[in-house]
Amino acid sequence: MLVLLLTTALVVAAALVLATHVAQGSVTSWLVAAYVIAFAEIVVVGLALSLVDAFTRWPLLAATAAVLALALVGTRPLRLPRIPPATPTPKSRKREACW
Repeated sequence: MLVLLLTTALVVAAALVLATHVAQGSVTSWLVAAYVIAFAEIVVVGLALSLVDAFTRWPLLAATAAVLALALVGTRPLRLPRIPPATPTPKSRKREACW
């Protein structure tokens, strides 16, 4: 029973993380996106585990944890390089005046 609750929590968490990046607009679109993503995750994980005859509780728990990890890594914000200012600063003006 505990594995079922943990697996359900992992599926919901992965769906909500992905839905925050997919859905734009209202709360309704966010919830619908989370529902569709969770359903698709269950189907894909179930099919993948069925192909290798590993559809038991522990591989299911590991697969849903892996999906959540991939969702967290795939949706993390990227750090863009800092772009220098286009306008000259007083320090750069002094350097240019010295040349």
